[in-house]
Amino acid sequence: MIGGMSIVYGKWQNISQNKKMQTMFIVEIGALLYDVADYKLHGGDEEIGPRTAREWLESLHVPDVDIEHVCNIIRHMSFKGAYVTSHMVTIEGKIIQDADRLDARVIFE
Repeated sequence: MIGGMSIVYGKWQNISQNKKMQTMFIVEIGALLYDVADYKLHGGDEEIGPRTAREWLESLHVPDVDIEHVCNIIRHMSFKGAYVTSHMVTIEGKIIQDADRLDARVIFE
């Protein structure tokens, strides 16, 4: 567990100081919303999560660029096992995905 946390912390440390505020917002909102509507509980609709998050964020007048970033994170989040290729491309998404995988390891160990 400590090793995994140090990886997540290391990724955070590699982000420039002037981008940290924006990154933190995306990480916090993405972490809160990535599981807002699980496709497995909605007839396999893989867009239910991003769509639900988008509607809520738009109601709060979050900038479109941030909404799209969060929706892309939600769209590509998955923990299906160690042998599934990750399609997460942003550092914010990778931080959230790493934390989710660490959380799953704790629950299932």
